[in-house]
Amino acid sequence: MKVLINLLDILLRQLSYNSLTSLGRILGTIAFYILPSRRKVAIKNAQIIGIKDPYNVAKESFKNSFASFLEVFFIKKIDTSFLEKHVIINNDDVNKILNLNETFGPYFVVSAHIGSWEIVPKLFTLKFDKVVCIVGRKIKNSNIDNLIKRLRSDEKIIYLSHRNIAFEISKLVDKKIIVGTLLDHSALKKDSIYVDFFGLKTSFIAGIPILSAKKNIPVVPVFCIRVDKHTLKIICYDPIFPDKNLKPGERILNIAEKINSVYEDIIKKYPEQWYLMHKRFKRVKKDDNQEETYSIYR
Repeated sequence: MKVLINLLDILLRQLSYNSLTSLGRILGTIAFYILPSRRKVAIKNAQIIGIKDPYNVAKESFKNSFASFLEVFFIKKIDTSFLEKHVIINNDDVNKILNLNETFGPYFVVSAHIGSWEIVPKLFTLKFDKVVCIVGRKIKNSNIDNLIKRLRSDEKIIYLSHRNIAFEISKLVDKKIIVGTLLDHSALKKDSIYVDFFGLKTSFIAGIPILSAKKNIPVVPVFCIRVDKHTLKIICYDPIFPDKNLKPGERILNIAEKINSVYEDIIKKYPEQWYLMHKRFKRVKKDDNQEETYSIYR
């Protein structure tokens, strides 16, 4: 298994950016037809977010997601030339980050599994010359997990698996290192608070809102969206600041609600680029007082 993974790594890293994304879209099309359970989830998610043509949007989402999966093999090749030729970022969005760099030590960056999510950290470090720490889910297969860690990290990108790292993140923040993560996935009960998302009160990973509220650190949403086959666009939303007028618990919920509001906005604009095959709504509450959750996929 390890030999096969290493061979695949070597082969895929030889491909150009366009070849990787094209291969990913082909694999995504195949997966859409041979993975009926995931296709059903994607279509259901598309219906929940209000898509008029859920079948075709779900199909496009598979293509985009598999293209994004393969882009991890191109991260090491991304340089300032790639940034200049293939990435659009307007001055207003640049200024949002520069202002944060000037007025705050650390801040959190949140993104989502939308567009070209794998290469956001690399583009960010190139554009703003900052060391960042990114947090990702640990993969069960240790060989694949080690490969992904190696591909995602470099001299300016620290990569951490998501389990039991709150103290480590806190130390990085104290060192004024920017921490970035994706918070649009479902979370385990022990890691969750419950926040409205597309009309459903569903789980939200609580760690970043808790640290943001506790340390009074802003959160800035940043996304990398596909404009066409050759062009990406970085989109930065306004920073989310903890509201000191709220009680601690309310402050945490308020941050999470604002992040979800941003997620809803970017997903409505680019639904076919969101990772629809994920069971985002597998833990839903009917109301705040209910302890038990249900899944919309049953």
